Amino acid sequence: MAIIGKDKKMSVLEETIKGFVKEGIEVTLVYNEKYGIGYNLNTFAKSELIVYPLNDNEVLCVGRYSEKTIKAENVEVLTIDLSYMVKDCMCGRFYISGLWTAYFDKHGIDYK
Repeated sequence: MAIIGKDKKMSVLEETIKGFVKEGIEVTLVYNEKYGIGYNLNTFAKSELIVYPLNDNEVLCVGRYSEKTIKAENVEVLTIDLSYMVKDCMCGRFYISGLWTAYFDKHGIDYK
């Protein structure tokens, strides 16, 4: 995984993470022996969501209860997919990071 820089061409996942960060979402790097370095989307919900790059067009999403591989063909689709996966981390509960609720409100994603 490359370091995100201004002059480097970024992967779809890196561009998506950059977009979340620019929107105010706090993303942290984590390391897992099995998957390597990933992005923790800091849901602060019932389940976490950590995203690991698999290759140029696939990412592995790991939560408390499941793992799912999704396509990362373009930033717009990956952003929507990850946003709804974050919402699903609530697992029927009513708590999640305030940063994510602000993001959902701004983008019209119903989480209540």
